[in-house]
Amino acid sequence: MNITDVDDKTIRDSQKEGKSLKDFTEFYTKGFLEDLKTLNIQMPDIMPKATEEIDGMVKLIKILLKKKIAYKTENGDIYFSISKFKEYGKLANLNLKQLKKNADGRLNVADEYEKEDARDFALWKAYDKRDGDVFWEEDIEINVSDKEYNQLIEEAIKNNDLELLKLNGIDKTKWKK
Repeated sequence: MNITDVDDKTIRDSQKEGKSLKDFTEFYTKGFLEDLKTLNIQMPDIMPKATEEIDGMVKLIKILLKKKIAYKTENGDIYFSISKFKEYGKLANLNLKQLKKNADGRLNVADEYEKEDARDFALWKAYDKRDGDVFWEEDIEINVSDKEYNQLIEEAIKNNDLELLKLNGIDKTKWKK
């Protein structure tokens, strides 16, 4: 289980309340964890926070861009293209052809014109002045060098990062511990 402690809504709402993003999200994370305990739900062994995993996200996004599974829009947002990843939905037993565009009605109208497909989802949102002081100085370029790409793959193999290896077409059964 991960903790999404940064997104458009948490940035917006933390600013409305005049709180730092960290203070704002820690309050809700604490409440969420208390609810899990009250409901007698077994706690996971690890619960990484999105803000603590930015480096890993950037590495993964670079690989997805290199493999053209993700794309960068004119304003700098980066989206995952579900139509370009044939395994999308397999874990959840979803049929990509049956997924309806904007079925839940939550499509952000601003995103609608940037995306290649309404079903694509954001991997990285470019800085917007409304974000205030919440930003990461990451330059995610599409042109990842082959050397850097190979280093990322070697690192994934070394760390037995099965998800990353699967995205790169490497047979994960070879790397089981």
